[in-house]
Amino acid sequence: MGTLAWFLAVYGPGDFPDHFASMPGVKEVLIFLKELFRGNGCINTVKQANMLFKATKYYPTPITGPIVCGILGSNAGGFFPPSRGLKAIENGVSWNLQCAGIASALYHLLVHDSFVLGALLRGLLCLGATPAPGTVQVLCVLMFVAVAELQSVLGPHFNPFAKVHHVLYKMSGVPKAEEQRARVESKTDYVGESLNRRRRVERVYEGARGLLVALALALGLYTRHPHHEMHVGDSLTPGGYYLSSCTFLHSLRDCEPTVLALRPDGRLALYAAARPPPLLSLGEGGGGGGGE
Repeated sequence: MGTLAWFLAVYGPGDFPDHFASMPGVKEVLIFLKELFRGNGCINTVKQANMLFKATKYYPTPITGPIVCGILGSNAGGFFPPSRGLKAIENGVSWNLQCAGIASALYHLLVHDSFVLGALLRGLLCLGATPAPGTVQVLCVLMFVAVAELQSVLGPHFNPFAKVHHVLYKMSGVPKAEEQRARVESKTDYVGESLNRRRRVERVYEGARGLLVALALALGLYTRHPHHEMHVGDSLTPGGYYLSSCTFLHSLRDCEPTVLALRPDGRLALYAAARPPPLLSLGEGGGGGGGE
């Protein structure tokens, strides 16, 4: 197929590529095939990088390496040759880079990370357990294809997260790439932000402070919550470490909490509850709703 395309492009009629691309449906099919290749290349790169990178002593899963490799796996052409440096992002981060970053992070955290970040993301998405890798890959590739097809209709600057970006720029006070470039090219003296804008930013930060504190508190509580998986070196202890499922905000997630605990006699007990019964009840075989 590649040889045929090269032969037609080089030796075919001069207007053949344009005429072929203008045929009804051809452009959409070509976009679909292109994004299908890019999306699968991105996710497959994340898979390979996760096997090659080693975890640090601070976190049991390599995070940065696989995500960065996934981004480069579908956008490497923008950074090569190496002499180009970071010119690919000097005018802002394009949707191609954003899409690859979102897909890489989602797939890596949902599928490969069984610790805090992955568990938190799965909890936010109301996923009780690690989803099937194939399902996550299909959804990530679908994002590549769907947005690219919409851009062919709505314009190349269409971005489904544009409103989110606008809010983040307003909250942070960081100027957009085009605004900063215009200031530099104007060669005029620019001293700080206007007083009104700085006051608006301060008000936004004041309003977001309570939300940030609540999110930090929720994250802290979640990290202290019992795990639903065991890692190397973990062990169950009577009255201590135990496994749980759907015990975090179970009333909002519409699921039944269950707990797996170790009894003092060495047997495992499964309880339909948010936490195991007291150690005395475990020893006596009570606890209500439990099964072995």
